[in-house]
Amino acid sequence: MRHTLSITVENRCGELARIVNLVSGRGMNIESLSVSETLETGVSKATLTLFGEEQQIELLLKQLSRQVRVLSVCDMNNIQHFEREMTFVSVNTPEEFSRQEILQLAALFRAEVVDANQNAITLQVFGERNKIDWMLEQLKKFEISECIRTGTVAVPKLRGEI
Repeated sequence: MRHTLSITVENRCGELARIVNLVSGRGMNIESLSVSETLETGVSKATLTLFGEEQQIELLLKQLSRQVRVLSVCDMNNIQHFEREMTFVSVNTPEEFSRQEILQLAALFRAEVVDANQNAITLQVFGERNKIDWMLEQLKKFEISECIRTGTVAVPKLRGEI
């Protein structure tokens, strides 16, 4: 099963390598990894997605939480949350027809044109993983020259009423 882990760590040299080594030491492969500083000085947040059995994930969470520089660990699968990715995709457009069709697909997926010339269009799209997968599937009939995806980022849903 796919799991999304949110890990808050001290922003110190080698901490990310330690986390990656713990995961690989358990025989799991990281699907995506996104890390950035938080608003708190010296603290970073890592969002890690991987596949594993519940028991494997539980052991990994315990092992991660015992690390000195790990401040908190959360399996986002256990709580309601939002997940998003961003993708840049460049598509060759040798014909006017294909250019128009790509622009229609971009509008359908709420993708933004970030660069264009006579021969290609570069799109930026934000969204859930399955939305991006589906858009890329639709663009396969054109010549995709480059595709770059960020790792997943996740945040818990707010609780309570407004």
